[in-house]
Amino acid sequence: RGYLVGDSNFHGVPRFAEAVEAYTYAAKLESEYDIRHFYADPPYEMNTPPLFMRNLGGPYVKHFGTPKGLIIQPSRTAPEGSIIIRCYNHNVLYKRTAAIVRKMSGKAKKNLVKELEIQNHVVEGNPGLMNDFQLMIDKEGRTYHLDLNRAKKEKASRQDRVYFKGCLEGAIKCVEDPAFCRESNQFPEEQLGLVSNQLPEENQESNQSPEENQ
Repeated sequence: RGYLVGDSNFHGVPRFAEAVEAYTYAAKLESEYDIRHFYADPPYEMNTPPLFMRNLGGPYVKHFGTPKGLIIQPSRTAPEGSIIIRCYNHNVLYKRTAAIVRKMSGKAKKNLVKELEIQNHVVEGNPGLMNDFQLMIDKEGRTYHLDLNRAKKEKASRQDRVYFKGCLEGAIKCVEDPAFCRESNQFPEEQLGLVSNQLPEENQESNQSPEENQ
């Protein structure tokens, strides 16, 4: 378990209501469709502790600036070795799927096919999920929805509908027929979006809340 941290007033736009909306939407999808997501508890706001600013490094300094307040989203950690599939680039979609499928057992592959079919049904009932569609897949063939504030619009854009069409069907075909999306040796795992829990030291998620780090 860790914490996602964001500026509560990003570029002058209050963001807390949006964070609450994303959490509420995730809970709704979980209740109706039994989907998985990484929100552990509702988000909350807090004043920015001095230690937070002192520990900012790299690109995060420019990203955060000097925020007066923070949004804290308690979150579960992703299973190591997972990948994130997206639909805007089918070349990346197939290579990422192939990269994890080759590490799966036969049981996990069957489970993934079933889960992808279910996710198609979920998106049919919630077309806003097509917007910048993102789905994490772990080595057991389980799927997880990400970044659900992107689905705040009930309808998908025309471009995202085009991207999504045939996306999960293609991923299913990739699982069932490895020859369909034979993995290229030109793409090492670090370029295929594989998730590792071994983060660079300066970017590690804290298992302490920002309050505990003060």
